Amino acid sequence: MPRGGGFYSEEQKRHFAAARALHQQGAPLERTCGAWTRSGRLCRNIPIDGTKRCLRHAGPHAARAYRERQHDAFKAGKISAAEWAKAEAKRARNRIHDRWKRNPWLPGSTIDLGEHEAAFQATAGVARRGSSEPVPPAVLDWLRWRYRRLQLDRRRDAEWLRTVREELPRRLSAAGPAPHCDVLPSATVEGASPVDAAAKAASWVAEPLAPFSKRSRPDRPRAAAKERVRSLRGRGRPRSRVREISEDEQTALATFVYNYRDTLTPLFERCRLDERMQIVEALRAFVANPGDRGTRDRWMHVFMTLNAR
Repeated sequence: MPRGGGFYSEEQKRHFAAARALHQQGAPLERTCGAWTRSGRLCRNIPIDGTKRCLRHAGPHAARAYRERQHDAFKAGKISAAEWAKAEAKRARNRIHDRWKRNPWLPGSTIDLGEHEAAFQATAGVARRGSSEPVPPAVLDWLRWRYRRLQLDRRRDAEWLRTVREELPRRLSAAGPAPHCDVLPSATVEGASPVDAAAKAASWVAEPLAPFSKRSRPDRPRAAAKERVRSLRGRGRPRSRVREISEDEQTALATFVYNYRDTLTPLFERCRLDERMQIVEALRAFVANPGDRGTRDRWMHVFMTLNAR
């Protein structure tokens, strides 16, 4: 092997270039997470070893394994105490948010407005409700974050008014009635669960806004609800079997993808990760035999289906 790294031969270099053309970013065999995000796009992060998803979308099992590795790194001195505490605080917030999805009346808080709490209670109308009409902790926490975003980070009175008049009643209605008890449980009372106490300790505290804070930027628009899309296979088509690709075929496939990149790149952005090879094979068959009705209809089906997404 050459000193300082490199290739053994020109043949190995050609094979590496052919494989890279198939697996690099934007190529048909690129390994990505593929989970649908709230913006309506596919997650482009690299999957973690042993799963098909990235760390964000791999689920609780991968999250527990990641925490164990992080804890081992903390004990070995590879990460600082501040970094470990920040990660634990983030996990505590995630746990309380997950519990709120099942029961919005569970106690907890992820934000502390500090000196702005009184103004928030007055403008949001929470103080006028009193103990006879309690607000679920999940809704109250969401409302505090909206106040922080629309009144403290920057003044957007119209959106804050719409939040209080329209969004707040909808969330209160969805939360349902309060549980049958005299006093709602609190994360600060004796006997509170460790999750409640950790979430309370990890709550965000209002501080002076830095001039370069990203919270001064406008909200990113979210995509509409995901709709079911037509499959590229079509009705009644059998699933294609995964077959081994020879080195010569890999080179030919990489060359074809490069030559028709202007046609394939927009289609790759609209398709799922497992559909890319179907697109390439349909286009290759059509280019090889454009007069055949079957290949032409197959390519038109793929093209029209992806354009409609």
